[in-house]
Amino acid sequence: MNWNINYGDCELQTYTLSDAGKQAFTLKLSCVQGLVLLQFQSAEQRQSAAELSKATGIPGKEITQCMNTFVARSLLLEESVDGTAKYSINPEYNSGKPESGSAK
Repeated sequence: MNWNINYGDCELQTYTLSDAGKQAFTLKLSCVQGLVLLQFQSAEQRQSAAELSKATGIPGKEITQCMNTFVARSLLLEESVDGTAKYSINPEYNSGKPESGSAK
C-alpha cells in the first residue's frame, strides 16, 4: 500500500491571532497545505519556500503553489528579506466565519 499525499485533505482548527477572545475557526486544506501551515508555530516566525520544502520534504513547486494561495487569501504575509521571499502568519487573518473558514 502506498500513501499519496496529494489525494487527501485535512482540517486544522486555529484561532484568530489578533482577537483577545481567541475566536476559533477551522481551515479545510489539502494535506500539502496543512503540512506547510503546521511549520508556522508563531506569528513572528518567517520562513522561505526553500526552508519549508526542506522541513516538509515537499517539492519546491508545490510549496510555491501553496504560498501563492495562502498569500492571495491573506492567510500568510510575504516580505522580501535579502532578496528572498519570506512568509509569516497574518495575525489579522480572520476566516470571516467561525468554525468554517477555508483556504482551499
